[in-house]
Amino acid sequence: MTLEDRAVRLSKPDLIRLLSAVCGVEAYVDDIIDRNLAAGEGSGNERAVLAQTLSAQLRQIADKDEFYGYRGSYAFSERLSSILSAIDNLLRPQDPQAALNLTEAFLALADEAFQQLASIIEFALAIGELDRAGYWLEQPQWQDDQSRYRSLRYLWLRRKGDTGQLKKELQKDFTKRPHRYTLEPLWLMASDTEKRQLKQQVETFSSNDVDLEELVSMLLLADGLERAETVMLEHPGQFSTVHYGTLLSWAKKFAEEHRPLAQVVCYRALLTDLLDRGYARAYRHGAGYFHQLLALDNVIDDYRGLEDASAFIKGLQTRHWRKRSFWELGDYPNKPPKD
Repeated sequence: MTLEDRAVRLSKPDLIRLLSAVCGVEAYVDDIIDRNLAAGEGSGNERAVLAQTLSAQLRQIADKDEFYGYRGSYAFSERLSSILSAIDNLLRPQDPQAALNLTEAFLALADEAFQQLASIIEFALAIGELDRAGYWLEQPQWQDDQSRYRSLRYLWLRRKGDTGQLKKELQKDFTKRPHRYTLEPLWLMASDTEKRQLKQQVETFSSNDVDLEELVSMLLLADGLERAETVMLEHPGQFSTVHYGTLLSWAKKFAEEHRPLAQVVCYRALLTDLLDRGYARAYRHGAGYFHQLLALDNVIDDYRGLEDASAFIKGLQTRHWRKRSFWELGDYPNKPPKD
């Protein structure tokens, strides 16, 4: 359905809201509708000028530094973003093709619209317009944002069903820039033989090649738990800045594979971060981590170079003895026993 066809079906209030998104002044828009579109009267042919009317209004916004109904301090890009949002909310639920057409018309007007290209591509992919998505992916502006470009291109290839090309590009990207966000889709498409090759490739990485969090995440994804545990034991104090959700998911994975030392590193990182920040609202969770560490101590005979539980707890008591509410929740003395 074309934009003109859509205009024929819109009620006068719909037209007012749509044109108001462009003009920003309902009284002015109402006048446009009454004079040019007849708002429900006649054969409907007069409504076919809606696209031309919109186009004229778009160019007026692009050409004028100030536009009636907008504060002069608004940047064009800010107005553009607001207009695109209004069009998306009004037209997309009812007629996504018309909304895509109109939004593309906006994007053709200004270089500032580059930031909206990703939304247009995602929009086109969502409604199956693969050729349109491909066209916008070919725009030269993407040279300045290759990371986002690759992400959208992979999505485009997936929607096209071109898994062969997708795997080829993902493997090339992963070899050049190892990252879990590239490895994950590649792993899901890989054959058993390819997974073994990927695992071997990931296990050759070190902290000199990638960030420690990335390295452990990739190793866990590629079933390299033994190597992941080794990395964590080599750098036990380097994980307290990792997001707590990530650390908890790691701890769960290591628990499933009966690797208690890696679990210890995870729970110590969680507890260290929580207490160092003095995040009192989370002390109840911290007490849970503390008791997990006590339980793990009962099954560990060799800490393989890590501080044992006694030394670690003594360090916590020395640094955080004033955080009495935590120790009360943990049901543990806040100070080490006197010699």
